[in-house]
Amino acid sequence: MAMMAAAFLSPVAMADIGGGGATLPAKAYSGSSASSTANGPRLSAPAPGSLFYEALPFTTQSYCQTGSGTGRSVLAGTNGNTDASRPCPATFTDAFVNGTNGFSAPSIDADYAASDAPAGTGDFNAFITNKASHEQMTQFPSIAGSISVIANTPGTGLSTVYLTEAEVCNVFAGKITNWSQLAKPNGTAYQGKPIKLVYRSDSSGTSFGFSNHLNWVCSDAALAQTLAPVASTLPFPVASNFSVQSTFASAFPGGVVPANAIAASGNPGVASVVDATDGAFGYVEAANAVAIGSTTFKPVQIAAVDTAAELNPLDGTDTARNTALYSSGTSNKIAFTVPKTFSDKDGNTYNGTYTDRALQSNNASFGRPIGLPTALNTTQAPNHNCVFIVHPGAYATSPYVTAGSPTSGYSSYPIVAVTYLLGNYALNGSADDMRALLGSPYNFALRSNQGGSVNTVGAKTGFAYLTAIQAKPLSGGLVTLDQARVDACTN
Repeated sequence: MAMMAAAFLSPVAMADIGGGGATLPAKAYSGSSASSTANGPRLSAPAPGSLFYEALPFTTQSYCQTGSGTGRSVLAGTNGNTDASRPCPATFTDAFVNGTNGFSAPSIDADYAASDAPAGTGDFNAFITNKASHEQMTQFPSIAGSISVIANTPGTGLSTVYLTEAEVCNVFAGKITNWSQLAKPNGTAYQGKPIKLVYRSDSSGTSFGFSNHLNWVCSDAALAQTLAPVASTLPFPVASNFSVQSTFASAFPGGVVPANAIAASGNPGVASVVDATDGAFGYVEAANAVAIGSTTFKPVQIAAVDTAAELNPLDGTDTARNTALYSSGTSNKIAFTVPKTFSDKDGNTYNGTYTDRALQSNNASFGRPIGLPTALNTTQAPNHNCVFIVHPGAYATSPYVTAGSPTSGYSSYPIVAVTYLLGNYALNGSADDMRALLGSPYNFALRSNQGGSVNTVGAKTGFAYLTAIQAKPLSGGLVTLDQARVDACTN
């Protein structure tokens, strides 16, 4: 027993590298040691087979699941979170307190942070103010994750739930409030039961990704339809649509939390509340849904319109529909290609990825960042091409198999999040170790389909590698994100 206790405490007492932040990629980074339940530990050490373990198998590491916003805050030293060595809260039922908690890192300055929402100009300014000795905060998109809508079907346990995108919009807007308003695939109504919505209370990249999807599809005129048996149509008027936010309480239409909504901390917290609440809906990354192995909830099958076949976000199985992101099979089916360009809500075309930029604030007309991201100045980013950002419009939803035709179905599971690793440009404790860690998503030798040992990213995991990241810099041609680029930005 003493040996087991020592092993459990080792991430706190002995870690050489300490970081934390987003809960969405925790299973990819740390594997089975990352908690899936509300009462499980927020702090973990990477397990064999996980991305971080295989990148540095002989280096002790710890990862504290704080949520994306707090992860960025600890790295940059905002809100009094200047000391990363302060303790990571014990469980997801323990709140993170600004100025009191940290990552349980080996030093005051965090080695890295993880976030599913890209850093804003305020984060870069705070880093220069509080952590100037490290010269610059770096940012690299790492992997893609799928966000599952999950449901605890009233009185029937694991009964499969099928929703159209329109129903997802109306359920999470609080317009559909009872299961009897939803139709089963055979046209009959579900058992009457009030719907409870479970959403993230913390600043969360999962919330950012989910609201990013809702904002896009709930105002999509191509998806306009009348629901049966509920008369509620798309598109949502602009003033009543979802906005893109890391804090989901602000993302609800009009910024008003529906009366039937319940807040929970972290993906494990949301999953646990849905698991315990008859008739509940929530949203988590697919890997959390898999890890819990619940006997009461399962991921919802989502379709663009009623007549389309459904797609399972966990294993990629589908009916009369092609999936390319989370299916088993060849290597090209377990990688997510960031589009080179996309058409934004303002009707203009933009690059999918940029360097040395941060997102604009939400546009008042669209409720989301629109257009060209804001250029960082030479104080915020003195070293060029060390800050990469994937425009959220580029992954707000999967493209249709036939462009512009919702009846053709999506080409992959539609709710995608892109997660990031953030680090220090200078004065890394071990530059070689940090290069290996931050560059692990681009190290092909680690990938299972290339003979590597990582089994937490790829087919049936809920996570996919990013490919073809060609970013547009402030000037000149495109910049490739690879291990060499990470090495140049980690000193």
